[in-house]
Amino acid sequence: MPQLFPQVKVNPQTFFNFCSRHVSLLRALAEISGELSDTELMRLIKLHPSEQEELPQTVWRNLRELQILVPAEPGSDALAARRAGRTTARLPAQ
Repeated sequence: MPQLFPQVKVNPQTFFNFCSRHVSLLRALAEISGELSDTELMRLIKLHPSEQEELPQTVWRNLRELQILVPAEPGSDALAARRAGRTTARLPAQ
């Protein structure tokens, strides 16, 4: 049986560096129980900017590449924050 979300190797240092720069965004994503559209995600990214001046499109791409957000279903444009809850549980309080 094929995996819906194949495991891709993610560099741990890259992953945790991104997480440390985007704690408030990850916490907001963890609170969402359903699916996100690209529009909703971009709104959240703009509401929770990092201290580094990253473009929202760069943050969006990194969320996907680091598998923090994954397609809700194969072929779907909707995204699910599958790892955000587990990730924020390990982040320091701000």
